[in-house]
Amino acid sequence: TEEYFSQLQTTFDNAQERYEALLEGPLEPPALDNSVPIDERIRVAREWLPAISAAEKEYLEALGELNPPADVRDTHEAYLEAADARLASETESYASEALEQQLSATSLDEIRQANRNPALGVATDREEQACLELWVLARQNEMSLNIGCGLE
Repeated sequence: TEEYFSQLQTTFDNAQERYEALLEGPLEPPALDNSVPIDERIRVAREWLPAISAAEKEYLEALGELNPPADVRDTHEAYLEAADARLASETESYASEALEQQLSATSLDEIRQANRNPALGVATDREEQACLELWVLARQNEMSLNIGCGLE
């Protein structure tokens, strides 16, 4: 079990490094800069988001290659399935007009309205729950785990 959690943490850390490198890349900042014309922000975001999705897909594939012990297997599979569902729903949401609405929003209410995607909310909740269950299992095995559950 200790080896599994160590591999899980390493897999997450590697994915996090790649994600952070993408955030520091040339594409992301203009998408969030309100002084940049909206058409340019949308174009940049549409170029940048597939790179983020690809990085997340690689993370999920790496998770799928892990061999969790029997006492963790069901929770590992639930986390993997939930994260995959969240990514699919998120990708669908960003491919729609919701991205344009989010980037052109001028108020918090407009952003909330653009982000209304019930499937994404359900998938995100499932992923968070499964992540927390992995965190609890790690703690029960006297291991630390920091994979973005918010309790680290």
